Amino acid sequence: MTDEGPVAGNNVGFFLKSNDGSLVEFTKANHLSDINISALDADGSKVYVGYANGNIDIVDVREFTKVNIPEFKNYTLVDDKTINRIYHHGNFIYCSTNSGLLVVNVQKQEIVSRYIVDKDAVPKVNASVVMGDSLYVATSAGLYRAPLASRILENSSQWTLCDDLTTNYCDVTSIGGLIVAAKGSRGGTNEILVYRNGKREHFSNVQNFRNLSTDLSTLLVTSYGNITLISQGNIVDGNYDAVDSRSTCHLNESRISFTSYYASIFHGEIVIADANRGLMVVHASNNDAYTAAPNGPDSNNTFELLATRDAVYCTAGGVTPAWNPLNRNMQVHRFKDGQWASANAGKNDALRIAINPLKTDSILVSSWGSGIYKYFDGKLSRLYTGSNSGIKDYAGRDGLTWIGALTYDSKGNLFASNALVSPGMTLLAAESGLWTPLDYMAFNNTECSKLIFTSNGHGWVLMPHADNIGTCVFDINGTPDDNSDDIFRSANDFPEDDRDRGAFSLVNQDGEVFARYASDIVEDKDGIIWLTTENGLLTFRDDKDFFDIATPVFHQIKVPRNDGTNFADYLLDGIDLTAIALDGANRKWIGTRNDGVYLVSADGLETIYHFNADNSPLFSNEIRSIAVSPSSGEVYIATYYGIISFHGDATEPEQSMSQISVYPNPVRPAYNGSVTMNGFTDGAYVKITDINGRLLYSTRSVGGSVIWNCRNLDGQKASTGVYVVWAVSEDGKEKAVARIAVVK
Repeated sequence: MTDEGPVAGNNVGFFLKSNDGSLVEFTKANHLSDINISALDADGSKVYVGYANGNIDIVDVREFTKVNIPEFKNYTLVDDKTINRIYHHGNFIYCSTNSGLLVVNVQKQEIVSRYIVDKDAVPKVNASVVMGDSLYVATSAGLYRAPLASRILENSSQWTLCDDLTTNYCDVTSIGGLIVAAKGSRGGTNEILVYRNGKREHFSNVQNFRNLSTDLSTLLVTSYGNITLISQGNIVDGNYDAVDSRSTCHLNESRISFTSYYASIFHGEIVIADANRGLMVVHASNNDAYTAAPNGPDSNNTFELLATRDAVYCTAGGVTPAWNPLNRNMQVHRFKDGQWASANAGKNDALRIAINPLKTDSILVSSWGSGIYKYFDGKLSRLYTGSNSGIKDYAGRDGLTWIGALTYDSKGNLFASNALVSPGMTLLAAESGLWTPLDYMAFNNTECSKLIFTSNGHGWVLMPHADNIGTCVFDINGTPDDNSDDIFRSANDFPEDDRDRGAFSLVNQDGEVFARYASDIVEDKDGIIWLTTENGLLTFRDDKDFFDIATPVFHQIKVPRNDGTNFADYLLDGIDLTAIALDGANRKWIGTRNDGVYLVSADGLETIYHFNADNSPLFSNEIRSIAVSPSSGEVYIATYYGIISFHGDATEPEQSMSQISVYPNPVRPAYNGSVTMNGFTDGAYVKITDINGRLLYSTRSVGGSVIWNCRNLDGQKASTGVYVVWAVSEDGKEKAVARIAVVK
């Protein structure tokens, strides 16, 4: 290897600089074309990236430029295009795939050949290596070799088996003029073989095998919990007993065990992709180690995002479509002060996050299996179970407690849906500290996926269970300790309960049942309820009168075509929607099952953005959750493959313009982006002038934000100087001034 070596993650590549251990981050948002990295190699100035869909990137790590080679990805005659390994040699890279071996000319930046290897089949190629005048490939049908100088390697007759074994070989490398190969499947028990003068020699048997790696003097054999080192001299001499086997290293003055998924060696340093600590670097000479973990969550798992003014939280659990547990770690990710941190507490599927509006450090997390956890200062601890609170364990089984929906109302009362038991909803009163069961029959022995409270004090509950599917709305009438005067209505009639105000369905303005249930819900700044469904979007405008309406009517938003006709189209009609969130300007960010993310105007009549995996850095078109930071306007999007953010242009408006923040300030010569200004009241009039009062820009704030592209009215870049931001609130009562320094 060179002085620099690559390490890959699912969605992000990290290029490790061995001189200082720093990590340069590569993502689809900057230097990569795709996600699901499956192979990675480097030659010092370039990183070669292969993906599970056959895509290939060549990234220059000095110039930070990228060349994408999508031909194999777009090749329609091959189904499985996964790139398993990349090996560079001279001006070529050899991509081992599930459908043969690709050869890419790095200088021409194109695929020049595809080798099938076996005329009777298309074996999976796991790895390749060049030694001397031959090219060796480890395949699912044996270890093959071919003359490197041959011009017809596409012809399977040029390939010969290295021995009589036609079983799976999962890895191959070379050292000291000898070929070393791993016979078996990756993750299983492998026999490591050395090929000398055309004959194979047994080196060792390795359980939970991961990979082979070499530098100029050492062979490294990695298994899940062990690394074996053997010198080139001992390999050449056949002294296979002279090995250095390690399962621990010294980290922060402690001896720790590592669990390696993959490891490589270069210049006397072992780089380990560790299951628990991320990236570890171990000095081969003294076994001292340090970690070089990227700034990110511990996993890509996501369920719900929640943003506050100073942090973003994400639960990493989940459920199946039938609401069975996934048995993921009880894990919460937090992004605060520019850093990600993750808290873990066993395998109990963290689902919902509830933050008390009256005491914002009071954070609770629902668990699909073990009750409600308290989250404090970045840590999770068990708080509420069936034995110490008003919630119930399932079927009398201690510690098995299914909590789905979890939230606080505006008065600090906690509400928890208690699945598969009766009563199915419980509240903890803020003033009395007493638990009170909400024994509405609508909640009994079922599941609730989400609960919000509207500005009118009504609780809206989404219920996905097939036996009681739909939506429930209830009102505790200001008496959290007494549910006798409560009222509710849901998808079913319960005439035996005099608190029931009649069944309702998600009926649209045409009198049709539009959808069975809602996947997400939000109340906007105008008091309108927005619901995402498997069939599109619905709104409801009469929340305050909900219990008095005989048949509540939900509305689809009609968007005029503006083509001279009177025709209109329903907004997002027929699209399976999964998530919705508001930004500071009351606009709606809407996630879909397989169509990415939409941003629509406050009234839904204009589609501002539509991002998907093809036209943006979005990791996946399947969106799990969306949250918008009220202070920065940044939009956090939880996808099937992890979290990505978009720098939005709308923050929550301020009540007064006492302090306008400007970033960056000063604007330095190397900066080519826009300037973001926050702290305005909603719809404020904002003008930017030079120091002499000449106007450069005029706009109105979106929520509490304004974006300026550092250009004047003619589109020319602003010259070096100091520029003045003048702001007046919409009602003319508030005024503010800020300054921006530009250095060209």
